[in-house]
Amino acid sequence: MMAVTPILLLACGNPSRGDDALGPLLLDALADQLDPQTVECIVDFQLHIEHTLDLQGRQCVIFADASVRDVTFQFTRLTPTASLSHTTHA
Repeated sequence: MMAVTPILLLACGNPSRGDDALGPLLLDALADQLDPQTVECIVDFQLHIEHTLDLQGRQCVIFADASVRDVTFQFTRLTPTASLSHTTHA
């Protein structure tokens, strides 16, 4: 098994949609400042079930995504919940 970095920064968003490009734009801005031995960066349009494999073995995972809330930025600890949804954006 390949060793993983302790920190994963998983950025979501679509650069062709300016209001939804926060994640990829954040990684572009931070690219020169992150140590690849410590932080792995993944960019995707949205979260997929396959991303659960990327979470394994990490000490910390940071999800960067746009929000409908009017805030500059916010860190929130995520906890699993059981819910049904008709959209992948829930």
